[in-house]
Amino acid sequence: MTDPSVRTQIVEVTPAQATTWLNANVHNRPLRSGVVERYSEVMKQGKWVLTHQGVAFDEQGRLIDGQHRLFAIVESDCTVRMMVTRGLSMKVQAMIDDHAKRSALDVGVVMHGLTGLTAKHVGAARVMWTLCLGKNIRLITNESMTEFLKKYISGLNFAVTDVFRNSNVRGVTNAAVIAVISQAYYQPQVEKEQLITFGDILLRGIGTKEHDGPALLLRSWLVVSANMGLGSHGRPTVMVYRKAMRALYAYLHHEKLEKLYESKEQLFPLIKEAKKNVARVEKPKAKKTA
Repeated sequence: MTDPSVRTQIVEVTPAQATTWLNANVHNRPLRSGVVERYSEVMKQGKWVLTHQGVAFDEQGRLIDGQHRLFAIVESDCTVRMMVTRGLSMKVQAMIDDHAKRSALDVGVVMHGLTGLTAKHVGAARVMWTLCLGKNIRLITNESMTEFLKKYISGLNFAVTDVFRNSNVRGVTNAAVIAVISQAYYQPQVEKEQLITFGDILLRGIGTKEHDGPALLLRSWLVVSANMGLGSHGRPTVMVYRKAMRALYAYLHHEKLEKLYESKEQLFPLIKEAKKNVARVEKPKAKKTA
């Protein structure tokens, strides 16, 4: 049954209007600056779309939903079309957003038909986004992540399916390692068979050639640290990512490594996208052997 006291209309919400409405923001959850920043970035890019989720007020004119959207309008200095609902009971605030939030995986599979997409693909894509491109993780929206996944799905699929064969090896088949292999997939000088063999060594811990050493070093470090219980706190993603880069680079160039250190530069850039100022140092030179 429709409540005649509840009314909804589409409104062009200006920064001035948003500021006025925020003065009625007296009964809301704590503001999350990261959410505001993410929404604001989408608005500035002109990618904000009209949905049923907008701004809501109760019977007394108090704002009960939409504070992050309104703050983003002010922050971005953009005018945005939104659904504005008035006359709701204050009781509905407890039910607003009390549901499962759609993830990038949900959006990619349902809306963009990326069949076969898994959490591994998304996790590796996030690592590539932040550690390769140097972008702020707080600015990743489901839509922007989906576009990124669509662009690099071939490399991600190759790493997850061809290299690691959809396997789960504790400490080894993690997002950072998958990200490095995915990036290497796009390097014109890298042969795909080399990456598959590198992955096989990581999975099985068996190397038969002299230059397999870097892969074995990486696997040993990954497995040992995992068995010691060093999770995200003791073994940060950035450390895994940089060591995996160094190991793969050494493996591909037949280097001998006594110890596995973190790479201080981006060894497998996503060409045309990688930031030029990301930890630039000279590339490691292969040791001369007799």
